Amino acid sequence: MTATPLTKIVQTGATGRIRWLSPDRGNCYLADPFPWPGTNRLLCEEMPFSGGNGRIVAIAPGHDGSWRAASVVLQSEEHHSYPCTFRDGEDTYFLPEATNRGAATLYRLVPDSDPTPVCVVAPGRRLADPTFFVHADRYWIAFTDLDIGVHDNLCLLHADKPTGPWQPHRCTPVKIDICGARPAGSLFRIGPQLFRPGQDCARTYGAALVIHRIDVLSPELYQETVVARLRPDPGGPFPHGLHTLAADQERVWLDGKRFVFDHARIQRKIIRLAGLAIGRTRDAGK
Repeated sequence: MTATPLTKIVQTGATGRIRWLSPDRGNCYLADPFPWPGTNRLLCEEMPFSGGNGRIVAIAPGHDGSWRAASVVLQSEEHHSYPCTFRDGEDTYFLPEATNRGAATLYRLVPDSDPTPVCVVAPGRRLADPTFFVHADRYWIAFTDLDIGVHDNLCLLHADKPTGPWQPHRCTPVKIDICGARPAGSLFRIGPQLFRPGQDCARTYGAALVIHRIDVLSPELYQETVVARLRPDPGGPFPHGLHTLAADQERVWLDGKRFVFDHARIQRKIIRLAGLAIGRTRDAGK
């Protein structure tokens, strides 16, 4: 996290000093931090190192300033990540990523209660990094459609109320660009202007963050302009990427990336490939 104001980040293209949090999660890692509005908690994806499905957990600061797991918010047979949150009046909405076809579900969040499903937003589509926001009295979801591409497209849905029906933007996809189309965190305002974080995936997935100013947004038109590019500190603890950005009233939360050599995973992959090769050899000998 950083205390550098969003205004300065947009103006300078620099995050300032980042304090990296590393809550002890045993055999799991945390990713995609989003503030839970009205609480002191963060929602994150918790993903096992050894594979399997991600789930959404809440973490909270302790008396000593360290962050610890507070609760499991969403866990099922689906993989869940990118727990995007949005406060709308008295309601807090929660739109986690679930990339199976038709699995993207908008929830209402209440502390110390299970999330309440509001609606399935796109029954026939596979949404990556779905980002919920409001603009010009309409509800919007920005996302990457995995049937179009993994890292290179920006699509939009809109509705006149959170329960839908959700309609695709007339120009969907509104953008094709591996250097910033895929969403990378909550949209935010500075004065009257609306800004959208995107992922620069040209070098690797989530290599850098790109901040766009949205110039035109309606159900028929979309235009945006790149205003800042945030790159990881090559000498820092997470030198290989900046993946998401989301802010509350006091701090900006960032998700860093570091490549590590996973001996166990490499060994499993070698064993699996060796098994496939043996099977093919046997088939060829029949």
